[in-house]
Amino acid sequence: MKKVNFIALAMMALPLFAACTNDDDTEPQVEGELEAVLVEDLFAPNSNPGSDDSQEYDYVYFNFENSTVVDSKDEDWDIAFKSTEIIVNGGINGNGNVKGALLSGTVFEELKVLSDDVELTVDTEEMNAIPNGMQSGWWNYDMSTHFVTPKAAVVLIFQTNSGNYVKMEILSFFKGNPPAEEYELKDMYHYTFRYVLQPNGTTTF
Repeated sequence: MKKVNFIALAMMALPLFAACTNDDDTEPQVEGELEAVLVEDLFAPNSNPGSDDSQEYDYVYFNFENSTVVDSKDEDWDIAFKSTEIIVNGGINGNGNVKGALLSGTVFEELKVLSDDVELTVDTEEMNAIPNGMQSGWWNYDMSTHFVTPKAAVVLIFQTNSGNYVKMEILSFFKGNPPAEEYELKDMYHYTFRYVLQPNGTTTF
């Protein structure tokens, strides 16, 4: 298991505390904001870009709770990446109980509470929990440049193996998250994304 390169976007506020005024009274606990994590340049190609190599690459497995890439599907993982495909550790693609959903027309920062009508599912033979298609998925494809870019206002929701909820936004599919004028095909298949994990099992962020 290895740590990926991540940056805390919003530091956790001071820990919960209670100040005693007397033996019977305590001050209410003050809860801090959740921490958002940025994962940069997670490389997950289907094949080696820019090469005649016909080798097919395996999925890259990721654990939200530990913010780690794990070595294989036999370890504790929540989601996995391969080219534009994202699978969950549940249903046909794993022995876990991870579920997911894609919310379109949703702004990451504005999603504070997960609506009751959001249905999280596992991967099936018919469709992954996170659809992998230009119409229904998280990405756009430019036929003239062959560039893949994340759609705006798309948030991915997951329930982890531990039963906690995650909201996630894919920010870039190019190494270094460059501006559009600097995109190069050889730099694709590098995921940069941010996510917030709610560790108490509720659907609030």
